[in-house]
Amino acid sequence: MQAGLRKLTRGRTVATDHVALVGYFEQSPDRDSRITLSEQCDAMGLPRVRVDWRLNELDTASIRGTADLIGNDVAAHFHCDFEPADWLREAGAVPPVQGTAHHLGTTRMSDSPATGVVDRHCRVHGIDNLW
Repeated sequence: MQAGLRKLTRGRTVATDHVALVGYFEQSPDRDSRITLSEQCDAMGLPRVRVDWRLNELDTASIRGTADLIGNDVAAHFHCDFEPADWLREAGAVPPVQGTAHHLGTTRMSDSPATGVVDRHCRVHGIDNLW
C-alpha cells in the first residue's frame, strides 16, 4: 500500500541506491549436451541421471550482449549508471549460470523411433498429435 502511494505521488517506491538485474536465458542447441543414465542407482534402485550440459561461445556472447543492451537501456531510461557484474568486465570469463526449470533439447531427434524420441518436425514417434 505504501509503495503504491509513493508511486502515485511520484516518490521513491523502494529506498535503495541500486537494483540488480537477473536474466533467464535458453542455451543454443548443442549436440554434445545430453542426459544419460549413470551406473549409480538411487534409493529405489533405478539408474540416476547424468546431465552433461554445456554452454558454447554463442551462449556466452548472447548472455553478455543481452546484459549489456538491457543494462545500458535501463540506465538511460532512468538516468542512472549501469555497473556490469565482475564477470562481464573480464574478457573470457564464464557467466555464472545455474539450471532452472528445464534443459533445452532433452529428447533425441531422429527419423526413426529406434534412435530418437521425436521426428524432424518435433512430433513424438508413435503418438498422434503430440509435438
